[in-house]
Amino acid sequence: HILIDNKNGTEALESKVFIDCTGDGDLCVRAGAEFSVGVTEDDVCADPKLIGTMMFMGVMYKVGNVDFDRVFAYLKEHPECFVMQPFARFTYEEAYERYKKGEMATFNVRRKDVYGAQVYVLPDKGVACLGCPSINGLDGCNADDMTKGEIGIAKLVHERMEQVRKIPGFENMYLLQVPEIGVRETRHIRGDYLLGLMDIYKQKEFPDCIGFGAHPIDTRPRPKWLNDPATSYPLRWYFQIPFRSLLVKGLSNTLVAGRCISATHEAFGCIRPTVQCMVIGEA
Repeated sequence: HILIDNKNGTEALESKVFIDCTGDGDLCVRAGAEFSVGVTEDDVCADPKLIGTMMFMGVMYKVGNVDFDRVFAYLKEHPECFVMQPFARFTYEEAYERYKKGEMATFNVRRKDVYGAQVYVLPDKGVACLGCPSINGLDGCNADDMTKGEIGIAKLVHERMEQVRKIPGFENMYLLQVPEIGVRETRHIRGDYLLGLMDIYKQKEFPDCIGFGAHPIDTRPRPKWLNDPATSYPLRWYFQIPFRSLLVKGLSNTLVAGRCISATHEAFGCIRPTVQCMVIGEA
């Protein structure tokens, strides 16, 4: 059983099987499961100086009242400012065509006076997600660090919006939504199988495959042959996720789902995004 505190006070909940979907493996750790944090010696590119370090926290925030006709017109006149988003790989023509159809599109804007303008055009007229203000050196399992992160992100969003407003078409945008800070990485629960970078990159087939993922490896450090994610993967690339990486080592009645399944720091960079977590959760 587990003990919880709610409006009824303290209660005990019994179950034959528990599934930890906390993202941080909170239940597993309290039950005595093995885990690692951040970079470990299991990583292909493990740098002794980086052992234990985790990926930064960040946020994607939503804005409204963007004039995308002017944005795309500006980028057409200044092609040097258009940068292909390395994972989506849309050219200017592809992104513009999708926008005109009312579909989602993504691209980056490169200007010396605008830092990290990553633009996700949404189907709603004039609405976009912008990203990704980030903060390093904080622990998502520490309440004080989470408070520092929220305060820091709020300031960064304000600063980034002031910069993005310099891009034609964004001058009159306003803030619609800032979700709570996104914690990319904390604990990795050790399972019956440890999913590694080469399993993913080499598309290893597993007899207990529960689903596919397709997010590229975006952690640091990483092998030199992965430096350009736009050219390092074959078309229609994907990888398999084994059920054994959901089975918590040493606990007979506990599974884990989400970013903290049994994977190395490098492999986790492919597991943590939304779609992969949905696949794991469904399984």
